[in-house]
Amino acid sequence: MIAICFSCLVLILLGRELGRRGILKKDAAKALSAIIMTVSIPCLSFNAFMKDFKKEIFQVGFNIFIWSIILHLILMAISHLMYFRYKGDLKLVLRMLTIFGGVTVFGIPIVEALYGSEGIIYVSIFSISYRFFLYSYGYLKMSGTKVSVKNLKGVFLNPIILATIVGMIIWVGQSNEWIAYLRIDKTLPWLYKPSQYLAGLTSPLAWLLAGLNLSGLSFEKVLKCKVSWYYSFLKIVVVPLVTVVLLEFGNRIGFFPLSELGITVVTLMMGTPTASIIIAYATQFEREEVITSNCSFLSTMCSIGFMPILIYIIEILK
Repeated sequence: MIAICFSCLVLILLGRELGRRGILKKDAAKALSAIIMTVSIPCLSFNAFMKDFKKEIFQVGFNIFIWSIILHLILMAISHLMYFRYKGDLKLVLRMLTIFGGVTVFGIPIVEALYGSEGIIYVSIFSISYRFFLYSYGYLKMSGTKVSVKNLKGVFLNPIILATIVGMIIWVGQSNEWIAYLRIDKTLPWLYKPSQYLAGLTSPLAWLLAGLNLSGLSFEKVLKCKVSWYYSFLKIVVVPLVTVVLLEFGNRIGFFPLSELGITVVTLMMGTPTASIIIAYATQFEREEVITSNCSFLSTMCSIGFMPILIYIIEILK
């Protein structure tokens, strides 16, 4: 775990330094993001399902899907109270930053490095409802517009969602001869191998991108921002700790129970730092861009430091 967090930190700092020195330009961030979102993570999510079907993993995955919906709805409701002292755009942005963490750029690479394909199955299933809320509720709140067919179309045609759904169908239905042929790890190894290479780009590119996005910020100024400290404490410490307590309680009473790995994955996803999509929304709709960037920087650094502690706490509670 320490080695993974250290590697993450090194690549984030490297990306930041490359951005600060101008070696990687702003256009590079868009290119890296496009590769990660449309190629690497879809391959990673799809490949995770190229394994023999296990009923217990499917059951845990289904329960994770339900918990993902419940937890996001809870945050939508209580985030008003978490930031009651703030008003207007600042309150709105802080709420969105708390509800939606960086599952794509930060969470998935960490889970891949720590827990392999089973962890990726769980986080891919978790991200279905997460992305639905992010591209619908998150977009509508940040833009101030109403729901439309175009918005919903963007949600369901997202490459990561499509790859997850297709992979899941193959995984669940592979007892059928025709569907089993789509297990490309067995039937089309010449196609599966390049998809593995592309999936392997996820972690290094995502961490470099995270650093590049932070390259324009002054660490000294971020440390002086009290709002960022308050947000980071809630998002990185309070939210995941409350999550693990709720999940453990759910296990005790038999409410959509999860395995130890399932609890760990969901908790880590709820404690990820700022989502890059919310940063993009804040910039596009001119809503507290500076505060959003500060929160992104500080929460990312705090997450790297607190994540090993969080995993240790989960192990104690099991």
